[in-house]
Amino acid sequence: MRFQNVQKILLIRNDNIGDVICTTPCFEILRKHFPNAYIALLVCSLTYEVVEGNPFLDRIFVYEKAKHVKKNRFLAWFNQWRVLKEIRREKFDLAINLRPDFSPSAARIVWASGARYRLGTPPLLKRHKKWSFFYNGLLPLPESNWHEVERTCFLLSHFIPLKDISLNLHFAVPKASLIQAKDFFKSLNLPLHKSICLHLSGRKEANKFWPLCHWAKLYQTFKKYGYNAFFSYAFFDKKDFQDLCHILHETPPNFCSHSLKAFGGIIKYSGLFIGVDSGAMHIAAALKIPCIALFGKASIKRWHPWGVKHICLQARDNQINSILPERVAEAVKQLL
Repeated sequence: MRFQNVQKILLIRNDNIGDVICTTPCFEILRKHFPNAYIALLVCSLTYEVVEGNPFLDRIFVYEKAKHVKKNRFLAWFNQWRVLKEIRREKFDLAINLRPDFSPSAARIVWASGARYRLGTPPLLKRHKKWSFFYNGLLPLPESNWHEVERTCFLLSHFIPLKDISLNLHFAVPKASLIQAKDFFKSLNLPLHKSICLHLSGRKEANKFWPLCHWAKLYQTFKKYGYNAFFSYAFFDKKDFQDLCHILHETPPNFCSHSLKAFGGIIKYSGLFIGVDSGAMHIAAALKIPCIALFGKASIKRWHPWGVKHICLQARDNQINSILPERVAEAVKQLL
């Protein structure tokens, strides 16, 4: 398929924070190959802050997934329809699903865009074959054991030479968030670029939550050896932090984040990130902060922190609970 007179490009990546961050190198690649094109991106509301301020995009379309809405799902579906209607009015020449694995929801959006060229990877599962008509051109399937950054960028090799192209992650932190972060470190007398961020977050049901007793023991170890450390957590994880305080019998230095940009400011001035395999870990990698990442069953090869110094820890039984604080403390010694 030859792409002639492509002037308007729509990209779709409608999954989670880490996935979208691993897709950001594609925006730079496309901008270099189509310097004068109008490039837009569609994401769900969960990940808008990830791409807000990205220098390689001209516009960002946002919709809220019905499964993220607690009350009125019909309103969410109506708003999705309105966004798709707006996209169709743009009359895109090219629409690309940047999810390496076939997704019916993303493929449907590509089809609904009305773009002249509609691209995505072919469906492999039998139940997805009926949705093949959503595309009129197919992208090459990447290897399953490649890193997600490599897998996503490989999709573009169908029409863009990828040799010698830098694969940089992008996460823009606004000036206001950086000022707030500096004030935070100053108020707690924590040194910039030398303090350890212990990110208390993760999904309990998905084997991505390190036990609070392990966090408590790690923090006590850091205090013993004179490391400057603090906890960060999202506002919806506040109960977990309160339970941690009960275990420690104290309230350690901490930052409660109400936005990804605020969290990005804190990470930007940290010296080391410690946390589970998550979107927060990928934000740290995008900001070039060394990482110690705790993995459950997920593939380290596919999801490790990209482009930064890191140590990934995974237990033999693939249970994140089995990673002991002593092992994490040893990894800190190796990385610092």
